[in-house]
Amino acid sequence: MGAAEFYEIKLVGNLDPNWSEWFDKMYLTNEENNITVLRGQVKDQAALHSIFVKIHDLNLTILSVIRLEQNKAEE
Repeated sequence: MGAAEFYEIKLVGNLDPNWSEWFDKMYLTNEENNITVLRGQVKDQAALHSIFVKIHDLNLTILSVIRLEQNKAEE
């Protein structure tokens, strides 16, 4: 099992920041143009898959998934 990675996932739609807990405590922000950004540490690929399943369960559209360098994740 590898080290945890940092990810940024952009979704169509605005989610309330209270959803952060459900998305494994990823930091959640809403941007202009009806876009939500999830950003945070994901412990492994199984955890990343779990986040994708939750996105699917909410019928949200994924715009992008980016693996971040740690220093970019902390900005």
